[in-house]
Amino acid sequence: MTKSAAGNGHAGNGNAALASLVRPQEGEIGREIFVDGQIYERELDAVFASSWLFVAHTSEIPSPGDYVTRDCGVDPVIVTQTEDQTFRVFLNTCRHRGMQVCRVDRGNTSHFRCPYHGWTYRNDGKLIGVPSLRQAYGTLDRDRLALTEPPHVRVLHGLIFVNWDPDAPSLEEYLGGMAWYLEILFGRTEGGMKAVGTPQRSRARMNWKLGADNFSGDGYHVAMTHRHAFDLGLFGGGTMLGHTIDVGNGHTVRIQNFPEGAPVPKHLALPPEVLESMERTLSPEQRGAIENITVMHGNVFPNFSFVDAVFTTTGDPEMPPVSFLNARLWQPAAADLTDLWSWIFVAEESPDWWEEASRVTFVRSHGLSGTFDQDDVEIWSNITEANQGPIARRQTFNYEVGVRVAEVDEAWPGPGRAYGVDYNEANQRAFYSKWLESMSGANPIREEARA
Repeated sequence: MTKSAAGNGHAGNGNAALASLVRPQEGEIGREIFVDGQIYERELDAVFASSWLFVAHTSEIPSPGDYVTRDCGVDPVIVTQTEDQTFRVFLNTCRHRGMQVCRVDRGNTSHFRCPYHGWTYRNDGKLIGVPSLRQAYGTLDRDRLALTEPPHVRVLHGLIFVNWDPDAPSLEEYLGGMAWYLEILFGRTEGGMKAVGTPQRSRARMNWKLGADNFSGDGYHVAMTHRHAFDLGLFGGGTMLGHTIDVGNGHTVRIQNFPEGAPVPKHLALPPEVLESMERTLSPEQRGAIENITVMHGNVFPNFSFVDAVFTTTGDPEMPPVSFLNARLWQPAAADLTDLWSWIFVAEESPDWWEEASRVTFVRSHGLSGTFDQDDVEIWSNITEANQGPIARRQTFNYEVGVRVAEVDEAWPGPGRAYGVDYNEANQRAFYSKWLESMSGANPIREEARA
């Protein structure tokens, strides 16, 4: 398909131009939104400055004084546990001249000191030290110069989310039915989940939406892109069945089932210690949703994705299949550049042998050097490169899979509009509908500054 409009300047032409580029109900998404620098700049304000964003897990900062440094979109932040055992998030810039006050990935400290002029902040954000205060300032209202923090910070099943929009809805309202699925993943046991090690990080020449799009519910690519998994028997063989679920507000889930009679374990091959706790924590409907699955993946709009999958990749023939829970962020770095952050989680109740087997399985398959990520990132990078030119960026991507054949499964026990077919792009259409809504409803800060 081609478009008659030229491939430049749509971001500056307003909402009507974006609506001409993004037409989810027609199954057409303009390629320009993946490569245009002005659209990318607008996203930072319209999407990332107004959405709830995942920044860290409480298990990464288990003790008072612990901290990690992360990003909200492209804004650097410090996520810390304070002395009163609360979790706080601060913009990682000094209130004096904007220098980063913390330049390491993680650690433990009672305060942060700016290396430029020495302004010092307690780990609750309060400004407690200003060199030569009397000589330089006489007096200074230090209370009004605390580190900047978002108006909303919320912890759900150990997941720390923030929102910088003072008028944002609550996290519960934002997630809606997605909270039901996040509980299956991150609140499945009484002990909760924990991050294993530090997150893997990489940078790829790709637009961030390509990763979020794929994890939203793309079952159509698996048989081609990841053919090696079938050839090696990693999926247990047989035809894949499943559901794609539009949970609302741009949040999506895809659940892929093993065929009936497949010689594979139930409930993601979780160990007995976890299953026993899960019996007491999850509802029968939630346990039933993952009883006979090979993978559950999805995306919390805009850029927090997850995959919970069972594989046989440890290399030990005596080791039974195990599963892993991988969470990841697609952090925008430029229109054609994305920082990938990738975690593995296990239940606190997991025995040591299972935790290690889960970690190894993740690293070999969905880790940043694993076979699945190598398959995907190569394609996403090539898509981004191939659509930079003036002719290619006038084209549209096709998202018509399932439009005429997917039917809602009224028997699905969970929230959302569930389609009982595995090949379906309803989730991607829902993702881009929410993206367009966010972009159209914004009043971008940079555009105001230029006016």
